[in-house]
Amino acid sequence: MTETCPRCQYIRIPTDKGPTWQCPNCGAAYNKRLHTTLNTPANEKKPNSFLDLEAQYRPLNRKLYFFIVIFAGLTLFSALKKNDLIDFSLINPQLTQEPAQELISSRSAFSEPHSFQYMDIQYQIKPIANYELWGLVVSHNDIDGISDTYHDETSVDTKDLCVIWGENILSNNYQAVSYSSGAWTCYFEYPHGTVFNPDQLSNNHIITDNDAIRETLSQIQIGDQIHIKGELVSYQDERHPEYWRTSSTTRTDGGNGACEVIFANELDILAVGNPTWRIIYGLSWKILIVLLIAKTVVFIREVTQ
Repeated sequence: MTETCPRCQYIRIPTDKGPTWQCPNCGAAYNKRLHTTLNTPANEKKPNSFLDLEAQYRPLNRKLYFFIVIFAGLTLFSALKKNDLIDFSLINPQLTQEPAQELISSRSAFSEPHSFQYMDIQYQIKPIANYELWGLVVSHNDIDGISDTYHDETSVDTKDLCVIWGENILSNNYQAVSYSSGAWTCYFEYPHGTVFNPDQLSNNHIITDNDAIRETLSQIQIGDQIHIKGELVSYQDERHPEYWRTSSTTRTDGGNGACEVIFANELDILAVGNPTWRIIYGLSWKILIVLLIAKTVVFIREVTQ
């Protein structure tokens, strides 16, 4: 028996199950619905019920639900994969070398303090040593996260880079290490038996008076291979003239004061960590937002028509 549902226009096929008097798609009774339709005056427009609209939008809603689930999963998965540390064989050989450091004599003209302005705030700089570092970024603070209430876009030192180098990147042992960052610190721990040298890891506070360097710094993510050249410094904020933040000059210390404070003159990304997954993540979350907006629009049309 072939029937066309007067409610959703579904055409019944022989393989459909259920009572022959009822539409298998929306559940409407053929005869009752038809009787109601025939008794409606021709010049009277029958208002759509919510069930009518729900049936009308059901195919579109199913597609939207399907793609929302797909892209939500892809966004989550790519968010995890984009920060994976790559195989050691893909690391630039330059990262095997130790940081280059040369202390600046107090009698040198280069040791003289100098100042610069950022966001209408004056900062005083005291150079300590010339410094150059090649490293793999394993962690950094998140100025948008709740764990860092000290930094934002107006801070002179927005992103701290925790990096490793040397023997630590000669095998995949570094992938077994767990890294994390606080507002001013880098933490790491690793299982027993893992070969890892804590003296070839440093947390670096980066400051600069160069807008291009600040832009590069904002783009650096976990897994990137970087090169920094500048000076280890102490610096002072004019709002707190009594306090100087001082750089460490050795890689073997730990705890408070062990971080390097680098006034960067050069900052380069030698290689991006996981470019494919970063592209997928960037596209997937944007598409997910579009799908959620589309689903909201469809829902509003359903309830307001």
